[in-house]
Order: sequence, then structure tokens, then C-alpha cells
Amino acid sequence: MSELNNRKAFELLCAFCGSGGKAETLFGEDIKRLPERIGPFLNTDPFPSIHLEFPLLGEPFTDVTVLYRDIEAGMRIKSEAVGDTGSLLDWYADVCRKYPRICFGFELDSALDHKKAAFGFQPRESEELVRPFCKITGTVLQGEHYLRAAQKMPARWPLSYFGVYPGRDNAPFRVCGYYDRRELSSHDISPEKIRADLDTIGFRSYDATMLEQISKILSLEVNAIDFQFDICPDESFGDVFSLDVQLKEMGSAKVSEAFESGVSAEVMSILRSWGIADGRTSMIKKTSLSRGIKVMSENDGMIDYALICKPEWIKIRWKSCKLQPSKCYCLLYAGKL
Repeated sequence: MSELNNRKAFELLCAFCGSGGKAETLFGEDIKRLPERIGPFLNTDPFPSIHLEFPLLGEPFTDVTVLYRDIEAGMRIKSEAVGDTGSLLDWYADVCRKYPRICFGFELDSALDHKKAAFGFQPRESEELVRPFCKITGTVLQGEHYLRAAQKMPARWPLSYFGVYPGRDNAPFRVCGYYDRRELSSHDISPEKIRADLDTIGFRSYDATMLEQISKILSLEVNAIDFQFDICPDESFGDVFSLDVQLKEMGSAKVSEAFESGVSAEVMSILRSWGIADGRTSMIKKTSLSRGIKVMSENDGMIDYALICKPEWIKIRWKSCKLQPSKCYCLLYAGKL
């Protein structure tokens, strides 16, 4: 194949996701518009982490998250969805080389179309970067909310990242963190302990059924689990709580096996039994792609290049104690082997 840039690679990945009935069942018509919408976000090397988010109940659609860990100096994004981000990109190009665990990115909702994208920052343990990021993005108040929330979280609920949603009316400020599987296995995850943790945090929108459901999810033998809270302008917690379950498997054969008889199948069974997913869960395994191809590089001649798509995260969300339709996030990646 002739030289393959990020935009062309993304087009190929979207074509795969739109084939074999996956557009009609999972991604909807949005998958056809993504190359044009996301193209301006791909002017960097390496290829960013791109997640395609689609529902497991209701009408199919696709939202997109583009995450950058490392970007080149001078990178620019020419999109009405983000406006002028030059100062942010210059700042991040500098700090990302000093802090290899951080990342930031943008989320584009299909329902919002051309409106402002959401954006997020993952400082993890490097909280000294929160204020500089928020000063550049005009979210100083949200940054202070994040830092104060981080201070009162229990040890096993460490905050790692946050998201701001300027295109959504009355949108709260979202704060998130990761439960590591190794930590979960050595801690009490009973409904009683979860209740105590949530009370310490200050989140009150739960009932006994929700606590039992959270405990069940935390007991799964998955790769990792993250949690999400919404913070209101008065710094109280909103009525939304989410858990994202990270699936382990890579490669089409292993993904297919896991969705037939492994932990992924167990997760899907739970979602269907709770009424937050339907039969389209059987199609998720078909989103897995791991393909190596030969492409021509301007500098290196013929090289080995990978195109990867894998179902990576499953979102379980509660609002006012009630379960909402679940979602799946597929990771797209392209680059040299």
C-alpha cells in the first residue's frame, strides 16, 4: 500500500466499523460522517487513542473521544468544535514530555453535531498541572472543584481525570478515577463498605439495590474499573454515578472467545439481565480488528503498519439510583509495528 497517514488510517478503521451490519446495529449513520469530523484532530504523530462510543440499548449512534498522550510542537486543530486551542496545544506539547502518564482530549457528541466539543484532562497523580490547564482553558473554578474533591476522596477512590462539557446546557463538571483490579481484590467491596465510602465522599444518590449492583460490578475479574461523579456549581455531587469496566482481551480470536464464554460474556449477561442492553451485545465481538499491513513510508521505505479496533470499555450508569442504557467504547489505533 502507498503511504498511509493518520486520516487515511482512520477512514479505513471507520469503514471496517461500518461494515457487516455493524453500522445498522451498533454505530448508526454517524460512522459515515466521522472521517470528516475527526480528520482535523489527527494532525499529529503518533496516532491518538480514539474511542467510538455506542449504546447497547435504543437507537444506534456514535460519539467520539480523541485522547492525546504525546503531541508534536506546533500541532494545530482546525475545527469549529474546539475553536482556538493553540495555547493549550503548545502548553501540552511541552509538559507531556515531562509527565508521561498524563493525557488530554476532546469528546464530540453526535447529538451536538457542530457545537462545542467537551474536553478533558487526566493529570493522574500530577495535580500541580490542574491549575495551569484550567487557566488556559478558562475553567479555573472547575479546577478548584477538582482539587478539593480529590482531597476528600477515600484512598481507594483516587481521582485521575476530569471533563468539562461546554456544548451541553446546564452540564455539570465530571470527575473520574480508576479502581485497579489488584486493589479491588484486596479490599472489602461489600454494599456496606461501598455505602460508607460514598457517604465519606458526599454522594447521597443511592439506594440498597444500586449498592448491590455496584458491588457486583466491582467483583468482576476485569482489567480495571473507573468511576465517575458529577459535581454541581455549588460543589455538591449530582445524582449521576457511573462505572466503566475495562475488558482484558486483545486480538479478534481472544475477543471472540471472551464474548462467548469469558468475562466479557459474563458482563454482557449482567447488562441484559438488568435490562440495560439488548441482543446487539452479540455483535460487539465483531468490532475487533488486529491487522498488519505493508505500507510505504517517506523516510523508512516499506514498513509494517497496524490497524487495530477492540471493544475496550463498558459503561454502567445510574441516575437517581436508576440504571440507564449501557454503552460500549471501542478503541481505534493505527501505527508502525
